[in-house]
Amino acid sequence: MKKIIPLLIVLILALILLSFLLMGKLEFLKPGPASEARDSQGCLAATESWCETKQKCLRAGEENCEGSSVDERIPTPQPRSRN
Repeated sequence: MKKIIPLLIVLILALILLSFLLMGKLEFLKPGPASEARDSQGCLAATESWCETKQKCLRAGEENCEGSSVDERIPTPQPRSRN
């Protein structure tokens, strides 16, 4: 009986560790929503644009791409008109 208890403890700890590892792997394999699609620079395609001047992704309406022409700035989403 005394030999079985340490073996059971090791087995339980191994199962707990294995379950944490599997949960991490399953979370890693789970695909994100389509809204998290990224463009070629790694910016979130739905909400961000690449700023060449700052060399980073910028969110629309939060930060301007300084030093850029108006055409290169992040487009601000426009409300849809109802016809």
